[in-house]
Amino acid sequence: MHSGEADNSACQGASGSAVHAREQSRELLQQIMAALQAGQTQHAAELLISAHAAGTLPERSAVLPELTRGASPKLVAELLYQMATFPCFYCRLGLQRCEACDGGGRLGDDLPCERCVGLGVARCDFCDGTGWTSLEALPPSLRPLIILQRVQLALRAGRKLLAQAPAPVEYAGEREARRAAARQVLAVERQRAILEDALATAERAGINSRVGKELEKLLPACAACVPRVESRLRECLSNLAEVSQREAEREDADPRSRKRAKSRLSYYDQLRRSGNFAGTGLERMQLREVAHRILRRVRDAAQPDNGTTSPDGSAAENPVAQ
Repeated sequence: MHSGEADNSACQGASGSAVHAREQSRELLQQIMAALQAGQTQHAAELLISAHAAGTLPERSAVLPELTRGASPKLVAELLYQMATFPCFYCRLGLQRCEACDGGGRLGDDLPCERCVGLGVARCDFCDGTGWTSLEALPPSLRPLIILQRVQLALRAGRKLLAQAPAPVEYAGEREARRAAARQVLAVERQRAILEDALATAERAGINSRVGKELEKLLPACAACVPRVESRLRECLSNLAEVSQREAEREDADPRSRKRAKSRLSYYDQLRRSGNFAGTGLERMQLREVAHRILRRVRDAAQPDNGTTSPDGSAAENPVAQ
């Protein structure tokens, strides 16, 4: 075959591949549109995520403009919500059986397991406790809007959590009370995971992204929730300590059960007072750090320059020095 013929064949092959890719994208969008119009937003999200995972969704495919041309803003918003909260493939609500203690909550001589703080379940290694699929599993063209959606969700859920005091764990039996207190801890810890994911991914995206202005408005309020949610976690740990104390004081309990209860009481009492839950499954240093950076930038931006800079940003002369 002559070189000219080979070049023509290569061009035809490339052209055919491009046509096939466009047809695949068109067919996928039609399926997504049909699912949306049928009210099956979860299925529409599954189609997009599966196509991205299989590589059949072009990397730079302009999915959103195509969808907005054929679906109502409400349906598109519902799709983005489903994408933002799409469940993690490896866990349920951010939790999995603790491998360190095999779900028993104890290690060695009846000591509470540090990884799951004695609860038998630990944060998922894949989603880090959010219960949502990772951003990398979602189509790149939609990620900025999904980041914005997750920040909005984190702020809304954080405010809702803080608006209500933890329910008192008053149950007839200590076992039921301990389970209720544990559920409180897990719920607050999941909120911390969602806050951490939202703030960290938004900070990486930066205010120069196409949703930067919206993020700039939301991030300070979201970051301000972090210390308050941590305080709420300490309240919930106090509930666990209180239940453990009641169990330790039961006169009809056998010695081994009372010993375990005393061990839990000591552990949760220390844990709720610890600085950053270091060495346990509750430690989230990135959450504190990113929230601190965001709030510090807000404070720095709010401070007047006191005449130390000129309007063009250069250093102004110090009139006192003259």
